[in-house]
Formats: sequence, structure tokens, C-alpha cells
Amino acid sequence: MDDPQDIRQGDAAVQVPVCRENPSLSGAPNLGERYQDALLLWLRWNNAYERVTATLYDARHDPRKQEQLLDEMDQLRQQAVDFSRELLDS
Repeated sequence: MDDPQDIRQGDAAVQVPVCRENPSLSGAPNLGERYQDALLLWLRWNNAYERVTATLYDARHDPRKQEQLLDEMDQLRQQAVDFSRELLDS
């Protein structure tokens, strides 16, 4: 897992992890490490989701900010889903 990245909206900052494009090809981590990475990704997504909920409320009058935040959260969620499916298929 690489260092987290900030999503900034107003005064709030939401940290989300920046994932490897294909975790199975970078550094060849063992299966236990890959499962740990997947679980950490889901936990980080959950943390970011909770913070984004508050930020969305603050940005309720700016639909463009809301859409940007939701798109970023969906990308993170899709990474976690893809990574989890890859692990389950291995």
C-alpha cells in the first residue's frame, strides 16, 4: 500500500490510500500480505467514507464538489472490490 493521498474540500481533508495498479505484480507480496492490504484498503475506505459524509453535508450547496467527492470515493471502493475479487480468485 502506498502513502495515503488527501482529498481536500474546504477545510476538511480526507485521506485515501493510493493503491498499486496491480498489487500481485509489484514486489510479489505473499498471500497473507495481500489479504492484509485488501483489509486495510477496506478499513481506509470506511474511514474516508465517514469523513466524506460530513464533507458532503458541508458542500451541500455545491453539486460539483459533491460529484467530485463521490467520484473519488467510488474509485477507491472499486479498487477495493477489484482487489478483493482478485484475492478470492487466487
